[in-house]
Amino acid sequence: MLAVFFDLDDTLYEQQQPFAAAIQTVLPDFPEQKMAELFLRFRYRSDEHYEKTISGVWSLTKMRRVRVQEALTDVAESAVNDQLADEIQAAYDKALLQITLPIEIKRSLTFLKKQGVQLGVITNGPTKRQTEKLTALELAHWIPESHWLISNALGVQKPEREIFAAAEKLSGKTPPQLLYIGDSFPMDIIGATQAGWHAIWFNHRKRTLPKDAPAFDYEVQSFAELEKLLTTLFTS
Repeated sequence: MLAVFFDLDDTLYEQQQPFAAAIQTVLPDFPEQKMAELFLRFRYRSDEHYEKTISGVWSLTKMRRVRVQEALTDVAESAVNDQLADEIQAAYDKALLQITLPIEIKRSLTFLKKQGVQLGVITNGPTKRQTEKLTALELAHWIPESHWLISNALGVQKPEREIFAAAEKLSGKTPPQLLYIGDSFPMDIIGATQAGWHAIWFNHRKRTLPKDAPAFDYEVQSFAELEKLLTTLFTS
């Protein structure tokens, strides 16, 4: 493996933290013990509805409203109107500007770069929003902006083969030489394995492996485990 591409959201940073901060700001009475479950439903609804924004069936604003409204209904049977959903999104956007890389990710990126491994990011989402997150994380210290592949800018998204093909062309590598790391099994692991890439499932939310899941290389459940695995794989 000569190049490693990472997912962004909930892989390069801990996404539940800014999400929880937004919920606590707008809905201070929401029970803390249900926050992890709410976040998982929020991510599920995001993945479920994202295609509708790409195809133009829904506006981005509608998708963002519906995903949090449905997640709250799923977990707490608590309905929020459009105004409150928009307030949660605004608070979430603000919190996302404060995100930072976990120390294990910083060490992993530094190690891989020293080993001469090409690095990149493949992420679904709006170009401006995802670029702001990558900038907040100061990813350019390790990964040049030319290697930030964002679905809306390319017109293709994970798990489609075309976005992985774009990374192959950019890196000059073939699928067996490429490794992808992501937390979403349907978007990241299925997409990567169908493209012929190696794949690490960053399952730190301890999701259940889907039935009839394709074979993939590794599963890790923490930033520390991910760092240890990458160090082992790429030590000369």
